[in-house]
Amino acid sequence: MLTTLSASAFVLFREGFEIFLIMLLSLNMVQDEMRRRIIWRAFYISIIHAVVLGAVLSDWLLAKERLEQWEGVMYLITAAVMLWVAWFCHNAKQHVESLPVNRTWLLGVAVFGIVLREGIEIVLFLLGIFVKSTQWLPILLGSVLGLTILAVIIVLTNKQIKRFPVMKMFQTSKYIFTAMAVYFAYEGVMELI
Repeated sequence: MLTTLSASAFVLFREGFEIFLIMLLSLNMVQDEMRRRIIWRAFYISIIHAVVLGAVLSDWLLAKERLEQWEGVMYLITAAVMLWVAWFCHNAKQHVESLPVNRTWLLGVAVFGIVLREGIEIVLFLLGIFVKSTQWLPILLGSVLGLTILAVIIVLTNKQIKRFPVMKMFQTSKYIFTAMAVYFAYEGVMELI
């Protein structure tokens, strides 16, 4: 239970922090209120889509007759995405460098896509954790813990975000995600064999 709780807390904290940085960078790139409202709308819509996707995927995954095979596939997908996030997504700035800030509707679509991708990563990672533990309570508690830590850090560092060791956090998290990915890949192969 402790492993499930800590893994889900880490996933929510790390991915939530990246969403926070993406939103912070996006909002700082635009100065007018209309574009800021579009960024916020895109954020809310993408979060709703990610939650709905998570609910649909969890129902679909749990309704399968041959759950063990689907568990193996879920593990392997989760492992692949974790490795990709660990080694190719080192900071939020890379996602927003080419935002179309002069085109209002494209800005909304771009922010929606970026935040939705982060939400999908959260969904996949939590489903991968769930497939192993099959208990929602530790995942829920871990998610609340991760979001609480994230909220505290955002409140404490919002005005002084440059002092927070963002790059160090992303560099460290890549090793944690790599270890989790290796574990999920191993579990996936074992389920499929």
